[in-house]
Amino acid sequence: MHADRPVTGRVLRVILFGLLALAITSFGGGIWSFLLAANLQKSPSIPCSIPAMALLLWPMSSYLAGKG
Repeated sequence: MHADRPVTGRVLRVILFGLLALAITSFGGGIWSFLLAANLQKSPSIPCSIPAMALLLWPMSSYLAGKG
């Protein structure tokens, strides 16, 4: 395929993609944790954090799918 590319460049690219995936996952998980904790403190009987997270995940997934 690309025999002229050095192996270190490809390894570095894989590591950077892995760090990006970790950052995106941590960002989404952090928002979810905050919303869930706030929901449980305010009104645990009404799950308002689920629709709020859905509204946040929709543009995030659209952006990551290439529509941004």
